[in-house]
Amino acid sequence: MRNRWMRLTAVLAAAAMLGGMLAGCGSNDSSKSGKGETGKVQQNEDIAKFIYQVTDSFDTSINYIAASWVTYGVAETLFEVDEEGNAVPLLADSMEMKDDLHWTLKLKEGIKFHDGTPFNADAVLFTFDRLAATGEIGGNFDFIVSMDKKDDYTIEITTTEAYGALKERFCEYKTAIVSPTNKFEDTLIGTGPFKFKNLLNF
Repeated sequence: MRNRWMRLTAVLAAAAMLGGMLAGCGSNDSSKSGKGETGKVQQNEDIAKFIYQVTDSFDTSINYIAASWVTYGVAETLFEVDEEGNAVPLLADSMEMKDDLHWTLKLKEGIKFHDGTPFNADAVLFTFDRLAATGEIGGNFDFIVSMDKKDDYTIEITTTEAYGALKERFCEYKTAIVSPTNKFEDTLIGTGPFKFKNLLNF
């Protein structure tokens, strides 16, 4: 157990270092050297190697390290935390509390997954139904009684009790919305700015 945690800590530290290197590359003026773009691609490949070698998974719901697929922009959540610590819409357009037990979630329109599948209420329900079926929601979201599709971009959420931090909970990596076409075998299909291209021979 100790070795497992030591390995986990080492990989997290390495991933954090690579993330810093990637951020640094983003600030370089590649127009002067002509090598900046190549460097960015290499850093992305290095980060992907660390993620996959440890997780052996493309499934953001089952592995804490696999959350890096969200961190590095392949998949996205309904809400994200801004620089001031507030939960702000990302894939969601808005979410309003109707009363203590009911919320109306509105989704942004015109967004597509990397394979061209439309992002809509069906994709959100696919993600959460899958989490519930695999038991990964566990005690984290057992206060949600139901999520019902009202139209392609509207979902009604019912909870067991008043829960004011629902937006914050929808920032968590396990709630990253994935395409219903995902098989999670050799790729991850999300909506983020980075698209998974192929699995390299590491």
